[in-house]
Order: sequence, then C-alpha cells, then structure tokens
Amino acid sequence: MSDIEFSYGEERSALSVPALQIEAGERIVLIGGVGSGKTTLLKVLAGLYRPARGRVTIGGLDASQIAPDILRAHVGYIPQDPRLINASLRENLLLGIPDPGDDAILEAAKKTGLDRLIASHPRGLSLEISEGGRGLSGGQRMQTLLTRLLLLEPDILLLDEPTSNLDQSTEALVLQNIINTLGPNKTLVMVTHKLPLIRLGTRALIMNAGRIVHDDTAENILNNVSKAVSNPNLKNKAVNE
Repeated sequence: MSDIEFSYGEERSALSVPALQIEAGERIVLIGGVGSGKTTLLKVLAGLYRPARGRVTIGGLDASQIAPDILRAHVGYIPQDPRLINASLRENLLLGIPDPGDDAILEAAKKTGLDRLIASHPRGLSLEISEGGRGLSGGQRMQTLLTRLLLLEPDILLLDEPTSNLDQSTEALVLQNIINTLGPNKTLVMVTHKLPLIRLGTRALIMNAGRIVHDDTAENILNNVSKAVSNPNLKNKAVNE
C-alpha cells in the first residue's frame, strides 16, 4: 500500500497512508479510537473501497486489477455487522465455496462454536435463515461468517471486531482456533478495541484521524497502551508519538 488517500464524498480525508508494507505471515492488530480510520483501512485493503489516490498491491499485483472472484478467494473479509442471505445455514456457509461435505463443515463449526447452534436445531445445517440473518443473534451471525472463513482458507484474513458479539468463552475458543489454523504464510489483520487481543498479533498499528501514528511490535504497543490506561498523562504520548 502506497500514497493512499481516501475520503467520504466531499468530507476531509478519512484515510491518509503514505506507505504500509505487510509481509506474508504477519499478524497485525489495528487499534485506535472511534473514527480513527481502522475500518476504512480494512475496507481499502479488502478492495471494498477504492482510494482516490495510491495503490494497494497483493503479491506485487495491483488489487484493482485482480478479478473480484479471484480476490475474494484469497482475501477473506468479515465486517463488524455480519449479514447473511435468505437461504439455509449450509448455503450461507458455502457461499462461493465448493462443498467439502458435512464432516468438514461440522469440523470448522466446532472451531467457532457454531456447532452448538447446528446441534440444538432440529434442521441442523438446513436451518433456514432470513435476509440479513434475522432470527440469529449477532454472535451466531459472526460465528457463521468465521466458519465460512475457515472453510475458505484465504491467504489474507481481514477481521473487523470479530469478537464484539461473542461471549468471553466463545471469544477465546474462536480466536485461538483461528490462530492455530493459520499457516506460516497466512496473513491476519484484525481491528479490535480489546487490549488482551493485542497479544494475538506480532505487530500492532495505532491509528488516529485516518493516519497510522504508531507502528511497533504488539508487545511494545500493549505495554505502552497499558501504561496509558493507568496514567492519563501518557495517553496522548502513546497515541500521538
């Protein structure tokens, strides 16, 4: 990613990133306040937003020149507010993915906790879901998309607050299983506001006003943010340096 500028309509720049290099296999956590640009950056990386200026490249190729179906096969994106289609649970899980069989689907569902919903409903994987996912909780919708992501096995995973609707025990299960599933060349970029989740990254970026204001190892960022939380005088320094 280089010389990226993105704005919403005539508003001031929502994202300004002169350069961001992400290597294969890195696990990056994005943190920052509301409106800091985390979600916008993730959507630009996913190819959902086209910047007014600059380029996003994947493996040396300009992302805007990659066919959408090819891009979706290699880049898995999950938004904060997951939405499903009017179809069965199985069809939602396999959207754009070759059917690997029920055993593989259930194995992936165990890793996200979705197997509890499947086992508790008389129709199991044939459970009908309304447009948008009505009838399922926010956590169950997120588990559905995370299960689909595990079945897809993309090279790049972009997750926007993936545990915001999950209870604490399910959160630990899901994230640990995602980390365990990642191979050495799989790349993870995750937005979170939960300090303990920073430990899942190898690198962390702090964003403010659409800019990356700090880029360091996850361990160093976590230590700085933890100090900022306990000492208000350090808060601005940790975010703005």
